[in-house]
Amino acid sequence: MITYIAKRLGMAIPVLFGISVIAFFIVRWVPGDTVTALLGAQYSEERAETLRARYGLDRPLPVQYGVWIGRVLRGDWGESAYTGQPVAEAIRERLPVTLQLVAISLTFALVVAVPLGVWAALHRGGKVDFVVTLLGLLGVSVPGFWLGTLLILLFSLQFAQLPSGGYIHWAVDPWQNLRHMVLPGLALSGAVGAVLLRITRSAVLDVLHEDYILFARAKGLPGRIWIFRHALRNAVVPIITITGIQAGYLLGGSVVIEQIFALPGIGMLSLQAIQNRDYALLQGTVLFVGACFVTINILVDCLHAWLDPRVSY
Repeated sequence: MITYIAKRLGMAIPVLFGISVIAFFIVRWVPGDTVTALLGAQYSEERAETLRARYGLDRPLPVQYGVWIGRVLRGDWGESAYTGQPVAEAIRERLPVTLQLVAISLTFALVVAVPLGVWAALHRGGKVDFVVTLLGLLGVSVPGFWLGTLLILLFSLQFAQLPSGGYIHWAVDPWQNLRHMVLPGLALSGAVGAVLLRITRSAVLDVLHEDYILFARAKGLPGRIWIFRHALRNAVVPIITITGIQAGYLLGGSVVIEQIFALPGIGMLSLQAIQNRDYALLQGTVLFVGACFVTINILVDCLHAWLDPRVSY
């Protein structure tokens, strides 16, 4: 197992290197730069040259990348040119909001998608299967920003039951914190729940005709026993794998939802960095999210290998 983990970590190194290269160079293809955004209407060539020299933007791009990645490897992620706050500190402050949003979204998705997927598999070809499959297609097709806007119109404006945006820290008021996170969690969980629903249905269908399931049913075991103890237990491996992958996508894909609901998370931080052409902050957030995604995939692979004895270390 240790060798397996070491190999997966070794494979992650070139992936992280590629993410760092993309994060560094792609932001510099956008028109304008940090200096232009900082100076605004007070822009002049003399001031711009002074600031570019101060932030090292007058050097060749390969040299800038080498300096930046060297500092990152030493634990220094740089400072935001716009606020002066260290990038690592900014990420650390915003991370709990995004993690809570991802956790709530995954909880909503799993609680709804897994039972519906099992139910649809048990009624394959029937009306239940048709309705559940239709719900899955709708979930994949409906954009998150549209679903979020619809939820605000219904539950905030029409029924006035939940706040339309903003954030209250859980340590200040846990109940209000939960109320503020329900709608964004639902909006973000739509597409994820649809994917998990379809995966659950397919995984359960794959095991329903296995010999051990037929034998359990022939023995007269109650449905709750052979469904949950035998069928779902053996179908859970692909569900866990897809859940981990979706968690990684949610970390980087919460930008629009955080913007709609005014949540101060990683997504909002990335959007502000883009608007301000804040190179250091944007590079840091992209690299951090990429590292989280790679880490989640490694953990899922290790868990997959541990759960499924057919997987060779």
